[in-house]
Amino acid sequence: MIPLYSTSQIRKIDEYAITKLGIPGIVLMENASREIFEIASWKITQLNSNKIGFVCGRGNNGGDGFAAARHFANEGYKVNVVYTGSEKEMTGDCKTNFSILKKIKN
Repeated sequence: MIPLYSTSQIRKIDEYAITKLGIPGIVLMENASREIFEIASWKITQLNSNKIGFVCGRGNNGGDGFAAARHFANEGYKVNVVYTGSEKEMTGDCKTNFSILKKIKN
């Protein structure tokens, strides 16, 4: 796989979208998670499966994972999420998506 952008370039793009365009980080996260769902659900369907797992950290990538897991759960997939830290360590938008997912899964 050849990355389209470096990590620092992605951070600059996110910062520009948030500060200059006024797009809240949670909206960027929601859009990213929806794309994860669209691409991965297509592949899972090809495998004749309804199961998916996520390993999520405490930052924005973890938040993307929690939000994507929510999309899968809402569509009836069997979702397993492993969180690699403690809830106290989570950043804002990540914690928001974690909280939403917990409510849906319970």
